[in-house]
Amino acid sequence: MGKLLVYAGLGLGVIIALILVVMLVLQQPAPRPATEPAAATTSTENSAQGSAGAQPQARHSINSETKRQLEGLGFRVFANPPQAEEFLLQTLDRRELRLSEFEGKVVLMNFWATWCPPCIEEMPSMQRLYESLPREQFEILAINMQEDRETVQRFISEHGFDYPILLDFDGAVARRYAVRGLPTSYVIAPDGSMPAALIGFAHWDEPGYVEFFQNMTGALSASR
Repeated sequence: MGKLLVYAGLGLGVIIALILVVMLVLQQPAPRPATEPAAATTSTENSAQGSAGAQPQARHSINSETKRQLEGLGFRVFANPPQAEEFLLQTLDRRELRLSEFEGKVVLMNFWATWCPPCIEEMPSMQRLYESLPREQFEILAINMQEDRETVQRFISEHGFDYPILLDFDGAVARRYAVRGLPTSYVIAPDGSMPAALIGFAHWDEPGYVEFFQNMTGALSASR
């Protein structure tokens, strides 16, 4: 009889423990779905300098006409454009560039790889767009994903692209910007805000894209 009471007590203890575990699990918040790039949900204080007490950058809305134009070009427009997160990457000639060096310009930031056929197909049109806009107002940053310097250098030398090529050797910057497919492109405004992203191929020298970037750089000229 004594053994039965001991076994019954142990069984009751196990049941109570299981009930407590279930209650704790049910009280945990549901995970947040990843519906926007990491840069859209994380402030620059987490990546640029990591300084304690740094305040998140302000978010900037875009006007309805710009939003309409971006959506018409296939971009995903962020309701509250985040600040693009700072990064430091090497160029093909081993110089180091920070994103913040291009503050005050309109930037098209493109993630690509030499093994990606849509990337290869769109890059000549990026070169033509690059040549059609003033350097003091517009920049293209083509960020190669996880390839070695020699492979990328051979490809660029063969095709003659002269916009900046940056090397994301370990894919850390691509992960920060939640890049899940190539090519992926982001528009960065002169104030550092990032209003839109385009996942997939584009003919960047088509009239719609050229007009959009001309409008952005034209507005920049008018404000100076």
